[in-house]
Amino acid sequence: MGFDGHGDDWRPPSEQKYKETLVPNLKLGKHNVVVTGRIVSISVFPSKSTLLVLLGVEDASHHIIEVKAYFPTTAPPPTFLHLGARVRVYSTFTAAFDGKKRENEKGEKMERKTVSTVPLFLSLGSGSSTTGIVSVDTNDDGKSESITRGGILSLKEFLSLREEEVECDMRDLKLVVAVKKLGFVRSITTKQGREIQTLAVEVFDESASCDLVFWGDAMCMSATKFTPYSTVLVIDRAHKSTYGTKKQVVVRGDTAIDVDPPIECARWLKSFAQNLGGLVKKREVEIRDEGKKVKVPWIDGEIEWKGRAKVLYTLAQVEEALREMHRNVEAQEEGGNVLMGFLNVIIPRIEYRELEEQGKVFRGECCERIYTAANSQQRRQQICKTCNKPIPLSYNPALVPTLLDEAATLQRPRFTDGAYEALIKIWQEKGAWERWSLVFVVDEVGEEEDVEVGMGRIVICGVCE
Repeated sequence: MGFDGHGDDWRPPSEQKYKETLVPNLKLGKHNVVVTGRIVSISVFPSKSTLLVLLGVEDASHHIIEVKAYFPTTAPPPTFLHLGARVRVYSTFTAAFDGKKRENEKGEKMERKTVSTVPLFLSLGSGSSTTGIVSVDTNDDGKSESITRGGILSLKEFLSLREEEVECDMRDLKLVVAVKKLGFVRSITTKQGREIQTLAVEVFDESASCDLVFWGDAMCMSATKFTPYSTVLVIDRAHKSTYGTKKQVVVRGDTAIDVDPPIECARWLKSFAQNLGGLVKKREVEIRDEGKKVKVPWIDGEIEWKGRAKVLYTLAQVEEALREMHRNVEAQEEGGNVLMGFLNVIIPRIEYRELEEQGKVFRGECCERIYTAANSQQRRQQICKTCNKPIPLSYNPALVPTLLDEAATLQRPRFTDGAYEALIKIWQEKGAWERWSLVFVVDEVGEEEDVEVGMGRIVICGVCE
């Protein structure tokens, strides 16, 4: 039958007394206990009359207890049962694992993998209304906890390990990764004829990226709730496999996954991922019509808005827009061959200090000779040794090696001098790997030289605060 209150609205009976208990303090036998924690593992096992939902719940002690919750097949389990949900489990009996080995699909005797860190489990399903599970609000109050069991391994280090090392020597180490991209849930039929769902989620940290593979209906459905460039996962007892030449992190029966836990390293990675994914909201400048003028912070004067009225582009969209303008003969005849807009990009680094030490912050050419200068004062003093004329030095294009966004990268972008000055000034406050709003213009689309984004020449002419 399963416990009577199997839906979202179940509440413990008022006449029943329960004791709030941490997982390490649970005792075998009949005890009315309540355990509060976050779901770190979930599996579903249907049968003719019941539906077994197997949960791993991690409490404040960072220990995990397995919870067996039985539901009648005629009614679905609570909708809040998914990875990362914070729940309160009410139980009247604490049982112990029997230690018996089970047969796998190949007929081999194997111990069942469990996510539990104690040899006990809670059973919800005696047919009584006194056992159940309820959802509670998250306990993320802004305070950071620490990881108390084991250490943290970077994704790059984990992928470099041999599979036997992962299975034996590294079981207490954890991975902290951010979600980059969700795949599609696929159904696979095993050699034994059993159908199972699988989902590959691309994850990353500051060192590497790879696929994280989920198996089973419940785990896959939980993973579809993740948000790219925002959700952070702490993976305990991860497994490694190789698919062709591709190394993967695999979730199995003993793997625990905590979603957006309130720990310092997870918060740092979330901030890193959000900046990388552009989910941190920035102030936007709205251009209503062509011909309007927009004042860009840190840039002297005004920039006349030319070309099309689209405001925000990705680097890939700039290239596509340029190709469209080449194809659109009518637009070129009407003078529509000037493209201007905003980019929301990441600048991994600038080479100002390095170029300053080399005396090459500014660079110019005259009479087939290259001249450089380390600062503005030296810049104004440069005289051509051949023609004795002042040399117009501009900022070295090597100052900004790369711009990147979700769609593409741009190597050695061109900046106006005013944009370079704005960038250097604001860089002292923002630093590396931050997201920037830049104003760009691409003109002379029909020319073959200075090809920067497929065709045309892209120039950064403004930097927004």
